[in-house]
Amino acid sequence: MGLTFGNPAGLWALGAIPVILLIHFLQRETRRESVSTLFLIERLHRETQKGRRLERLRHSASLWLQILAVILLTWLLVEPRWLRPDSVQRIAVVLDDSVSMRAFAGDGEAGVPELPSVLRRLQRGAAETEWILLESSGRRGTLYSGSDRRELLERAGNWRPQTGSHNAAPALRRAIASVHPGGSVLFVTDRRRGDAPEGIEVLGVGEPIANAGFTGLRLEEREGRLVWRALVRNYSEQTETRTWWAEFDEGTTKPEEIRLEPRGTLALSGVLPESADRAALVLESDRFGLDDRLPLVRPAPKTLILAAPDADSPLRAELTAFLDSLEHWREAGPQENADFRFATFNPAEDPAGSGVFFALADPAPPEHTGAPVTAERHPLTENLAWHGLDAAPVETFPLRPEDTTLLWRGDQPLLVLRENRGQKQLLVYFDLRTSNADRLPAFVILLHRFLDELRGAKIAYARRNVHTGQRLQLAVDPFGEAVTLRSETGPEQPVTASRASLLRAPGDPGFFSLHQGDNLLLEAAAHFADSREADFRDAETFRLEPGRDRQREHLERNSHRDFLAPLWMLLLGGVLLLSWRCSDRET
Repeated sequence: MGLTFGNPAGLWALGAIPVILLIHFLQRETRRESVSTLFLIERLHRETQKGRRLERLRHSASLWLQILAVILLTWLLVEPRWLRPDSVQRIAVVLDDSVSMRAFAGDGEAGVPELPSVLRRLQRGAAETEWILLESSGRRGTLYSGSDRRELLERAGNWRPQTGSHNAAPALRRAIASVHPGGSVLFVTDRRRGDAPEGIEVLGVGEPIANAGFTGLRLEEREGRLVWRALVRNYSEQTETRTWWAEFDEGTTKPEEIRLEPRGTLALSGVLPESADRAALVLESDRFGLDDRLPLVRPAPKTLILAAPDADSPLRAELTAFLDSLEHWREAGPQENADFRFATFNPAEDPAGSGVFFALADPAPPEHTGAPVTAERHPLTENLAWHGLDAAPVETFPLRPEDTTLLWRGDQPLLVLRENRGQKQLLVYFDLRTSNADRLPAFVILLHRFLDELRGAKIAYARRNVHTGQRLQLAVDPFGEAVTLRSETGPEQPVTASRASLLRAPGDPGFFSLHQGDNLLLEAAAHFADSREADFRDAETFRLEPGRDRQREHLERNSHRDFLAPLWMLLLGGVLLLSWRCSDRET
């Protein structure tokens, strides 16, 4: 049967023992009395003759009785409780999956030396303990579940955080639900977070550290050359000096030293050689190394293939102007399947294939009645202004249930999104020739967004730059072979084609690729860009424990009081009385 204490702070009462010993070390000054005869003087104990000073400790009954009284009082104050042999508790340990934790992660116990002692203390709350190890992002599910505390610590030691800034509240609420009723939740983090619910214990293991690293990347074409521009930020309050260089397949540039002002940002730029499709910018490493390396690749978006427009199309002039603003496309060759087309259509018939289809009014439609143009909430219309659109709707036929109307004039549709036999179609229900849509930025941007959706759904090779941990929107053959992610920083990750949409970029900066069977679908570079996780000014070491009432409720559920407490109280009173009698007799 285990022993625990309801009020460990009562152990401070033991501090009275040194005080008692000090008092007994001190001797009182001798008093002189004049008498006429010597036989009236009682035999006295030897006392100091030089006044109050420290002497050799004398063993006396009052000394030991006073020490015994302090021990009894301490025993009553700590409220001893005996664990019930059938008591069981569940404890969930939630590790903060923010990558900022890597600055404080070492070998064993997830780099938290305090974790084993905290778990031992929590384990004393019941005779048996069931452990659950989770992470705040919930990406990898339950890391451990069982009754072996050492196994939990080993799993925590092998765990590595890999998520950017995120809300830990959902994972913490699930942890609370998994241990209810009567369980405990321990959240291990590196800073105080506002998303931690009340009633859980929080262990902070961070500390403010100086950090500088890459925080952004921009690539643009200038005079036929690819120019990169990267930002380096100093997150600390003091000036930092760092050395940086660039690595290419052909070699490494000469290291250069840069000076970063407190909380300052510095821009670096250069040209990617024509013979190189990838490079890496490297900064002198510090304690947080994720932002010290910035890999990049030469972007190569998927190329859309346009079906050749009809030579006698009445919209040829308008469409030619739009195609001039479109990048990464080409016309289909002989016997080549097109990805999209621009064409006119009859609203009474179904257009064929993917693309943008324009209805024509013949004769010209009457002017609109002045009803306002309203847009539905949709990714294609987000943050676009349509109040300047001058377009009269043509006669429409009843829409299908699966149609999504994007734009209305009054109760008549102007733009409709349709999925027709697996083909995405954008139907324009106004005459482009008599409207100002081709000169309206909102309409042009919407067409670009629609074609980007078609590009994203195309199964083809691409090369691009992404953030670490970013969800990869990858088009794959749903009935094809497994999709495999291969990276420089970890093992291969094969998944079925149906789960390819769940793939994320690696958590460490580096180059990686995606394959479906022998087909290369993506070559990419992942770089760290979460500036909130790279700022350690608010990191600290702390401990927040649940309320006293909650702890007492948990303890009372799994233990019972010391039934001899009244006896100890009576014994304490008797010891105090006996000590007073002995002290008076000795004096």
